[in-house]
Amino acid sequence: MRVRILVLFLLLPLAGSAAAGGTYKWVDAQGVVHYGAHPPAGRPYTRLHLAPPPPPDPEAAARLQRLRKRLQDAARAREAAEREGARQRAEAARRRHNCAIARRNLAHLQAGGRKKLIGPDGVAYFPTPEELAAQKAAARKAIEKYCD
Repeated sequence: MRVRILVLFLLLPLAGSAAAGGTYKWVDAQGVVHYGAHPPAGRPYTRLHLAPPPPPDPEAAARLQRLRKRLQDAARAREAAEREGARQRAEAARRRHNCAIARRNLAHLQAGGRKKLIGPDGVAYFPTPEELAAQKAAARKAIEKYCD
């Protein structure tokens, strides 16, 4: 970036002098036509008087501005759609993960034998039949919620 700025400042005076000097046309010894900002030494040349550029068209500028706004709006909409798609994919992955956990929990609770569960405090305990039934109901509810 700094190099571009440096080059710009170095070429800026040259651009001004070229614009002030005009444009010249000449033919070399081989008959090739040349154009340049400086007249050739020892050759006949013609100084060209170029017409200034036409004044800006306000309607064209307004059309360009409207086009730029439409493009920016489309880019924003595309980015929002991509974010929404990523959010939906993450939500679907989370639901699949929770579904697998709920199914695994229910399968464990329905398997025969005495169950040993881990409480919220991290201590293992043997649940009562009522606690076991509540755990099974919670697992079924989670399956209904997360599994399609």
